[in-house]
Amino acid sequence: MRKFILVLLVIVVSCKLSLAQNVGIGTTTPSEKLHLAGNIKADTVKVDVLKIGPNAGVLKVLTSDISGNGSWQVLPFTLTKISSVWKRAYDAPSRDTSIDGTSTKVYYVAAPELTAALIATASINVYFRVGGVGPYLLPYISNAGGRANTIQAILLPGKIAITRPTFNETAPNNINLPATLEFRYTIIE
Repeated sequence: MRKFILVLLVIVVSCKLSLAQNVGIGTTTPSEKLHLAGNIKADTVKVDVLKIGPNAGVLKVLTSDISGNGSWQVLPFTLTKISSVWKRAYDAPSRDTSIDGTSTKVYYVAAPELTAALIATASINVYFRVGGVGPYLLPYISNAGGRANTIQAILLPGKIAITRPTFNETAPNNINLPATLEFRYTIIE
């Protein structure tokens, strides 16, 4: 009976020890539960969490060679970011236009850095805020005057046109671009 209990104790302890150990394929010093030194070939791989290994980082791209071997490379270009200061709506000239019986309020916000080339190639975002609350990215859909309407930005060389329909069927021209609106833009090239 003592021998049986001793054998059972050895089996239980060895099972617990083997469960706590790491397993290695191609390595004698595994550092994870399963440590593989080499390539994996699989039809399907399902993971809950994917951790990208060393050399990954900000502004790096995972690339592969003709054989499919991946490596992290620095982006072949640098990003330039231009941000304007907040500009109040009343600092920019505005006008009302009438197109097809509807009215549109238009403000032109100066954007001296904005060129035709940047409009064609850069990522440009225009934001607005009201009384310091925001920023909100344009285009922005609101329900002012009880009717859905959109504040949007039209990019032009040297300026940005901010537009908003101001027509309301029950009270024409009662929707406006308030003077408390402020605009700013970012250009990433």
